[in-house]
Amino acid sequence: MKPTGTVTFLFADIVSASLGNRRSPDSPITVARFGSAINEVVARNHGLVYRTSGYRYCCAFVLPLDAVVAANQIQNRLGVGNCVDIGPVVFRMAVHTGEAKESDGNYSGVTITRVLQLLSMAHPGEILVSNSVETLTTEFLPEDLHFEEVPNPRETPRRERVLQLRNQTVEKHYAGPPLHASRYATGHGRFKVAFRQPRTNLVFAR
Repeated sequence: MKPTGTVTFLFADIVSASLGNRRSPDSPITVARFGSAINEVVARNHGLVYRTSGYRYCCAFVLPLDAVVAANQIQNRLGVGNCVDIGPVVFRMAVHTGEAKESDGNYSGVTITRVLQLLSMAHPGEILVSNSVETLTTEFLPEDLHFEEVPNPRETPRRERVLQLRNQTVEKHYAGPPLHASRYATGHGRFKVAFRQPRTNLVFAR
C-alpha cells in the first residue's frame, strides 16, 4: 500500500558508473541489478519504489527517518563498489517530507516539485535533504551520520535551509570524487562546484 497524506520522498539518480566493469553500466543486466539492489534497500526500510524513469528511482516512505537511512544505505551498498559485477556507482539523491496526492500509482503536488528541485541542486555523490526532514530526523540519526547545511541555497524558495547528509564511514573509504564538493555562489543564484581529481575512471552525466 502506498503512503498517503504526509509522505517522505526519496528520489535517486544514477549519474555515473565505472567504465571498468565486466558489464556495461547501460546493459539490461546491469540496470536490473541496480534496480534490484535499490528495491531491496527501500523495502527493508519500509518504503516503496513507486516509479522508475531511466536511471531515476522515485521512492515513498511513511517515516522520514526510514527514507534518510535508505538513502545512506543505497550510497553505502552501491557507491563504494559493494555490488558484485557492477562496481562503484555515483548517485545524487534528495529527501523531502510534505503533503502529496496519490492517484493512479503516482504522486503530485508541491512536495514533488520541491524534491525535484532539491535533486536538481545535488551534485554527484550528494544526498540533499530539506529543512523539514532535518527537523524530524536529526535527533534519531545513527552515530556515523550527520547533517551539514549547504551555504547560500539561493535556488530554494524563501531561502529555505538545505542540508547534506554526511556519512563519515562512506567518505573515509569512498574511491571516487569527494562526496562533499566545494560550493560557492556565483552571484546569479547558481552554484559552481569544484571536485578534486577522481581516483577512478568515472563518467558523469549532468
